[in-house]
Amino acid sequence: MLKNLSLNITITIAILIGITIPVSISTWYFLSNQKKYFEIEIEKKIDSISTLNSQVLWYLSSEWAEIIVDSLLKDKSIVEITLYDDQGNVFLSKYEKSRAVGELISISRPLEVNNKKVGKVKLVINKLEINEQIETEKTRAFQLALFQVLLALIILMPLMYYKVLLPIKRLVKQSQKIANNKLDKAFVWNRTDELGTLGRRLEYAREEIQTLVQELQESANKDPLTNVYNRRFFTEVTNSIVKKLKRDKKSFCILIFDIDDFKQVNDSYGHQIGDKVIIDLSKTITSKLRQSDIVARFGGEEFVVLLQDTDIINANNIAEEIRKSIELKEIKLEDNSTVSYTVSIGVTEVTRYNKSCIYESIKRADDALYKAKEKGKNIVECIV
Repeated sequence: MLKNLSLNITITIAILIGITIPVSISTWYFLSNQKKYFEIEIEKKIDSISTLNSQVLWYLSSEWAEIIVDSLLKDKSIVEITLYDDQGNVFLSKYEKSRAVGELISISRPLEVNNKKVGKVKLVINKLEINEQIETEKTRAFQLALFQVLLALIILMPLMYYKVLLPIKRLVKQSQKIANNKLDKAFVWNRTDELGTLGRRLEYAREEIQTLVQELQESANKDPLTNVYNRRFFTEVTNSIVKKLKRDKKSFCILIFDIDDFKQVNDSYGHQIGDKVIIDLSKTITSKLRQSDIVARFGGEEFVVLLQDTDIINANNIAEEIRKSIELKEIKLEDNSTVSYTVSIGVTEVTRYNKSCIYESIKRADDALYKAKEKGKNIVECIV
């Protein structure tokens, strides 16, 4: 059962137990030693009476004896005080009849001055009254203990909350966000204690995980050979972009590139050189585009480009510029020989009036590419 309790409740229980157990033990000890406290209380009374009356009997002053005894009888637990001289004769006796109820205790004690016996005192005490005084003292002691407990709680609880519970709640929230892959929010820890160290380590772990996740997402979206986007990511991201462009009443164009006679390149030079040609094409296309444009390898030697906020005329000009740049290029090989290649490009425009989706737009660009191949390759063909 205890293992299922929250940390807040567990710490609160621990504080309460830690405070109440000592108080409870003290109270129990006080109650279990009531007889001892009773005897101590009586000893106090006898000592005070003996000290005062020894001097009185030494000087045999009846006036002072009257004053002292009257003063002592203000204690309601004392029923009778009798003073005897050194011959055993009654020197003074005072008796409060109204207090002589319940169990009475009679105690005698010799009186001495400078180790010389000068008489004795007999004291009759009402046990019930003594017990009431002891109960009053116990009540005061209990109230004091309770006050100390409350004071300790008032001091400790806010301290525990701000120094322990609140940071632990923040640590739990921080770990939950990491567990739920919500890695965008950073947690700053300025504390120098153990909880602050733990928080900073969690923050370091969050940064590491965030970097790793970004790298994984990036690698999942990129073509490993050319480092441009892959087909899956292109279709996913362009769908939302196309919707926004149409909503904003803007045109966009799709370009599809295909290396002419690429099979001959592979057959003549090998697949390693074929990969170099594909990488060169991706770099050439990327270098001619804006940051807002999106290029992806669509498969094999085929690339697709989305030109945002671009009409068919500008798209044709961009495609023609890329085609000419590739036509004039020569890729230098390790044996100092060179290889050149050309591309055919299909272009299509999608306006706000065109209700086609991205897949239909790509299909039209692919049709334009097919026409370019039919017309002799190394050309740009447009379909509106």
